[in-house]
Amino acid sequence: MVDAMIAAFPAAASKPAESLPAGPEPLFVCGMFRSGSTLVEQVLAGHPRMVPGGEIDWMLRLVAGPLAPFPASFARLDDGAIARLAAEYRAHVARLFPQAGPGDFVTDKRPDNFRLIGLVKRLFPAAKIVHSVRDPLDTGLSVYIQHLHLRAVPYASDLAAIGHYYAQYRRLMAHWKALYPADIHDFDYDAFVREPRPALEALFAFLGLEFDERVLDFHTRSNTVKTASYWQVRKPLYSDASGRWRRYAHHLAPLRQALRAGGVALPDDAG
Repeated sequence: MVDAMIAAFPAAASKPAESLPAGPEPLFVCGMFRSGSTLVEQVLAGHPRMVPGGEIDWMLRLVAGPLAPFPASFARLDDGAIARLAAEYRAHVARLFPQAGPGDFVTDKRPDNFRLIGLVKRLFPAAKIVHSVRDPLDTGLSVYIQHLHLRAVPYASDLAAIGHYYAQYRRLMAHWKALYPADIHDFDYDAFVREPRPALEALFAFLGLEFDERVLDFHTRSNTVKTASYWQVRKPLYSDASGRWRRYAHHLAPLRQALRAGGVALPDDAG
């Protein structure tokens, strides 16, 4: 899959910025499952120009349906088809979130959209991508111990498979970041829980928005959260999950081996 994506999108999209009626802008939040993407969206939701969209599955349904088999089908899309698909996405989001107005952002927080950044940037050349990142061992452990649906995350029940998938995810993200360095922002979960304000100031600077103190009250919001992190984002910020892998270090050899085999640098896990 990763080889096919890289081959299908070898260069940055050359299409100029969209010329569309004023309206909310899509903001894509993606990364590995269990990397902090739900927390990122919940924080963003505190800004007056943000509408949290949750896990909008439009992109995944597109590539599994009308664009199947993807990415091979991408080669047949002309500018007219691209414009039509972009308009259909915007119309779908407008129906879901009629309260979003011109100048607002609607977050599309589907973690595995990281696979589709090439398509996202073709549909929306000006789109910003917030990429949630977290320590690879903590991410892998959290995927393994959470009861994720194996139809959606088929690698989740095997530590070696998790490590292999993570390494390939990192390889694909490196490709997207090489193509779109100014449009992808790494939001480091571990840095955020250690010192929230600098991480948030950098995030909002990337988005071209002023920092708003209300974003720090993410745990008090009453918006709907439908992911496995629903209870975590209802608590004040805590750092207990950073470095959690150390409690299970003697069980994680298959994960460490697969990560290292894929070229992922790991922290010192002695002791």
